[in-house]
Amino acid sequence: MLDNKVLVFVEVRFRRSAHFGSAEESITLHKCQRLAAAAQAYMQRYNLTEKVIARFDAVAISPSSGGKSRANINGFCLNWVRNILQ
Repeated sequence: MLDNKVLVFVEVRFRRSAHFGSAEESITLHKCQRLAAAAQAYMQRYNLTEKVIARFDAVAISPSSGGKSRANINGFCLNWVRNILQ
């Protein structure tokens, strides 16, 4: 997606239950490395590496824990994490 002039790559993670951890916890170092490699390949293919700034965000959707810090939709919390590779 574009955020003004910044090309944003978004990783979407979903967990139906918290049994194996939250959606945020599923974003591992290995997953971030794969995301960065895919983004680099995309930018090279379309000759964007010298033309645009890139950012890496994540949207994590997990079962609601009752907290008010994240958007609660139909029993699930949506958390948009910006700059996950910083």
